[in-house]
Amino acid sequence: MHGRHWAGLVLSVLTMPLLMLGLIDPLEGGIALLAAGAMLAVTRLVGAVPLPRLTWVAWVTAAALGAIALVGAMIRWEQERGVGPEGLPWWIVVPLIGYEIAVVLSIVGGGWYVVRYVRTLTRHAEHRADTSPA
Repeated sequence: MHGRHWAGLVLSVLTMPLLMLGLIDPLEGGIALLAAGAMLAVTRLVGAVPLPRLTWVAWVTAAALGAIALVGAMIRWEQERGVGPEGLPWWIVVPLIGYEIAVVLSIVGGGWYVVRYVRTLTRHAEHRADTSPA
């Protein structure tokens, strides 16, 4: 196998912990989620297997919902000015729930991508073994 194929596989496996860190919350987890998105883009450029739609659509959705939740939380914090939280309003809770669901779907899609990548590399290696002169 080419070094490019191995690099794509290693990058796709290393992306999984970053996607899992995205579950923390939109602030700290959002930073890990952005790093995972960058690694997914590099993996796609380096690797030989296209990303499943589930992976990148869920990632984009998680990033957007996380940003909406953060903006909502900042607006609420600005309005409260240091008063303790009595509970979050629905317009912050709904994007937070959507963010968590989208991150879980990103993790599922990332795992699916790793499995697909390994299968493609295995098929490629078997094909090369079958066509090599004896």
